[in-house]
Amino acid sequence: FPTWYELINEYKSSYCSFVVESDSGFFINQCSEKTIISFLTKTIPIVLGGRGYIKELQDMGFWIANEELGIEKYNKMTVEEISNFYEKNKDKIENNFKIISFFVFGTKIVS
Repeated sequence: FPTWYELINEYKSSYCSFVVESDSGFFINQCSEKTIISFLTKTIPIVLGGRGYIKELQDMGFWIANEELGIEKYNKMTVEEISNFYEKNKDKIENNFKIISFFVFGTKIVS
């Protein structure tokens, strides 16, 4: 199994993070380290969670690429196309980082 640091470096070397959050069956969706790491490592987030989870994240200001990208489209793309998609959406990825940094570290990141 990878160490925590090896895992973080693996995320950092990827364009996308495919996050599958557990559905607890309760009224509250959990936001685990899987979602948090995808934002902190500045990857394109593709997220699957419980009912309403994507909307909850979007309501907090996060950008989720499920509609624009999704697994089927991703699987048909070349590395160059994924790289271009990343660059096209870099401002949204940076905004995700700023929002999660505030929640995790309690500081506002200003660029």
